[in-house]
Amino acid sequence: MTGSQPTTQWLGRACAVVAVACFALALVAVHRGRVVQASSQRIVADLGRGNDPFAGVDLSSAQGAQAALDSLSQVLGQLGDATHANVDLLTRTESQVRALAASGAGDLGIAQALQATTAAVAGDVAKLRDAAVGGEAGAARVASLLTTTADLVRAINTELARLGQKLAILPELG
Repeated sequence: MTGSQPTTQWLGRACAVVAVACFALALVAVHRGRVVQASSQRIVADLGRGNDPFAGVDLSSAQGAQAALDSLSQVLGQLGDATHANVDLLTRTESQVRALAASGAGDLGIAQALQATTAAVAGDVAKLRDAAVGGEAGAARVASLLTTTADLVRAINTELARLGQKLAILPELG
């Protein structure tokens, strides 16, 4: 019996620890239940406030219901008018966006053609520069001018590429 006493004591202590943990979990569950209850009460109160425009209307009488319907009809008419105005504005805006996209597509084509042309010119200028480097002093001056021209052509290509990127964001409209 003396050998089982320490085992029984440890089991008793373990059970006490488990009981304390279960009690803590129960307290947490009760707290969360109260939080959920308070939240649901707030939601119900908010829904009640959301229906306040009809709170003073006596829908049990024909006159009260008719007045409420007339008021609602006016509000819906105003909403319809505002919707029509918005649709008209969107229609006008849509045609302008299509025109802008169409003009941008043409500009993009021109920019791409110019970029190809300037790339060819840059290649020719580089060949001429290479030929001029082997020549006399006058040829050195021409080489310098051709280098400057090549730099300018590269700058144009860079700008055309930037223009192409800016125009590429316009959606294709068919």
